[in-house]
Amino acid sequence: MFHTQQLKQLRKSKGFTQEEIADKLCISQSAYARLENGGCKTWGVYLKNLCVIFNVSPVVFINDTSLKDNDTLKEELLRKEIEIKNLETMVSILEKK
Repeated sequence: MFHTQQLKQLRKSKGFTQEEIADKLCISQSAYARLENGGCKTWGVYLKNLCVIFNVSPVVFINDTSLKDNDTLKEELLRKEIEIKNLETMVSILEKK
């Protein structure tokens, strides 16, 4: 789930207008407003660029979490990647049986 409140909070904390972020994403202000208000189902298309614009991890937009510093987010992401690898290993073992 894409947490639009994080997007709005980040934009305001950086002092950007919706139009400025929309310009950076090469979309209209109204399209950005839909993204920020949860009316856009294709938010994943913009995820990478939003992370670059705001210098944050994708975890900020996907997890229901307060804004954290990048080091904390990197640690959380690493833990999740390890969990995924462990699950993949388990699936692989089960498929061999």
